[in-house]
Amino acid sequence: MGRPQPASSPLLRSFGKKVRKRRLDLGLTQEQVGEYAGLHYTYIHQIEAGFRNVSLENLAKLARGLDWDLGEMLAGLQKHKGRK
Repeated sequence: MGRPQPASSPLLRSFGKKVRKRRLDLGLTQEQVGEYAGLHYTYIHQIEAGFRNVSLENLAKLARGLDWDLGEMLAGLQKHKGRK
């Protein structure tokens, strides 16, 4: 039996899917993105799985590692803000 995973929100899962799609579109592994971004590959995995609420500093690193504008990275996520 594996370790229990922390709870994930729809926003984190949506962001993780977006990151994974970008990585795969670029033909990169989680290890490569981690190396380019200066983040551990397991952290990249946790982001993609929707288990990490990423800090602004690490968002900037991740954007650099994926050769992605930070604004573009976050675009479209506001629909998950949780309030109507």
